[in-house]
This record gives sequence, C-alpha cells and structure tokens, in this order.
Amino acid sequence: MTKANWLLSRLLLPAGMLPRIISHGDLRHNEQVRKQIGNIGFEYMLLVDQDPAKVNASPIGGKIKSVHAPLPAFSHSAIGDNKYFIEFMTNWIYGPTRFPVDPYFVAEKTITFAKNVGAKVAVFHTYHFDQKNIPEYLTFLSELEKKYKIIPAIEHEGSYIDAYSNYIHEDWTKDPVELINFLDKIYPAKKFMICYDTCSQISNNLPVLDIKKIFNRVAVIHLADSVPGQDLALEIASPGDIELVNFLYEKKWGGLINAEVNGAIGFWEELVGKIYGASALLGFPILKNVGIRNAQRHQQNSCKFLLTNFS
Repeated sequence: MTKANWLLSRLLLPAGMLPRIISHGDLRHNEQVRKQIGNIGFEYMLLVDQDPAKVNASPIGGKIKSVHAPLPAFSHSAIGDNKYFIEFMTNWIYGPTRFPVDPYFVAEKTITFAKNVGAKVAVFHTYHFDQKNIPEYLTFLSELEKKYKIIPAIEHEGSYIDAYSNYIHEDWTKDPVELINFLDKIYPAKKFMICYDTCSQISNNLPVLDIKKIFNRVAVIHLADSVPGQDLALEIASPGDIELVNFLYEKKWGGLINAEVNGAIGFWEELVGKIYGASALLGFPILKNVGIRNAQRHQQNSCKFLLTNFS
C-alpha cells in the first residue's frame, strides 16, 4: 500500500454538522469520484434522537467509521421532509445550551447508534462523563464496548471547551498524556483508547507531536486548526501534521484520522466553507457564494497540502 493510499484508507470527513445548503443531491453527486479517490469515510456528529435507519439510507450510509457523542450545544435533530439527511443546528453557533441529558443515556445512545450504522469507534469528551462517579461511568463504557464491539475513544479538551460544558476542566482533561495516566489510575481494569485532537493541543500550548508518546493508545485523531493565527479555514497544512502522519505510517498505526473543522462564532461563511471544503476531497462542487467559495478553497488546498507532502 502506498503512503497516499494508507492515509486515504483512514481519512475521515466530518458529517452531522453539514449546513442545509448541502443537499441530498450534493452528497450523491460524487460517488464515482469517491470510489476513484479511495476508501474515504465519515465521522458522524450524533444528534440525540437521530434515526440510524435514515442515515443508513442516505448517501453516506455504510461509510461512517466513527461516531461522535452529542455536543452540549446540540438539541434534537429535525430531519423534516427528508430532503436533508444530515441536519445542521443553526442555533449552536450563536451560543451553546447546557447539556441536560443523563450521561449513561448518552453513552448507550452513541454506542448503539455507532453499531447500527456500522462504525467501529465512538468518541466521547471528558465532559460526557458522570462527574460524580467516574469509575462507575467507565465501567459502563467498558461493558458497552464488550456488548456492542464498539471502541470508546476519550477525547481530551481544548482551552476553549469550558463554554460548552457544566464543570471546570482539570489538567488531566486537557493533556492527552495526563488523560491516559488518569484513566489507568482510576480504572486499572481496562486500557481505554483516546481521541487525539491537534486543535486542543494548540489551544493548550502543548506540542502536536506529543502523540509520539502515546500513539498506541490513540484510536482516532482530529486533525484541525494546526496553524495558529492563520485563516480560519486553513486546517491541516502545518509541517507538524506532516511529521505526525509520517511517524504514524512508519509505526503502522491502524487508527482513523478525521479532517475535523472547528467553527468560530459569527463566521458563518467560514464555517460552511470549512465543512464543505473538507468534502472537496470527494470532488464536491465549488459553491457560488464568494465568501464560502474562498473558505472552501482554503480548506481544499490544505487537504491537498497534507496529501501531497505526505506521499
């Protein structure tokens, strides 16, 4: 397998946060292109009441490799007339709502949804935990993994995440190395896998290449916003990212990489452009809106940079 094929075989694009401007027809448009490019899949951002049958019937059905537990800013999905299989909650960008749902319900909902759409991994943030009894919550996650054969991957937090959660994050929730040490200490019966987020590393002033210390405990990587101070839509175009994927290739790492996007409040065009731009790897058409088109091209160029310099 060539290096490019190795990357494409595990490279995911975000879904579940796609804006309404992206239609069923857009998703179906480039199936042949996707097959020519490689086995690119999706990480699905779950909404609490999402129907897996509708997702399986959509153009991304059968291509979801990872499912992310619901964000606190999301509420119930609204599939409506089924014109759009992947709904975008427009109100989250203007200010998050708190997360009132029982953590055990969210855990089981996410794991079973992942099972029903054929995914292999379910990503949880530390704020999804039962904060009053973390060992009990981890026991529950471990039991769900055994029952459904879905790997739970715990994602560390960025410095920006406090606005989206109900508690003040401790150091172990932000540093992935400390997160692993904490999980091993508080729940030694199992070696939990984690989700490694480069955007969170940068926001916490931690090296992106810390992954070299813990790569064998990483199931999923969120590769995003790795060039601080650059255009909001410029995602994965830093030398550190190239070194990261080269290291993982040499180690024959078998996990997944999501070309994640991170929205900024008030930058709707940038957000749409970033999400749609990642999908340009599949050959999706350039949108007509000038602001969105520019953001999309930045993101597309970023993905091309990663692929070109890696291969």
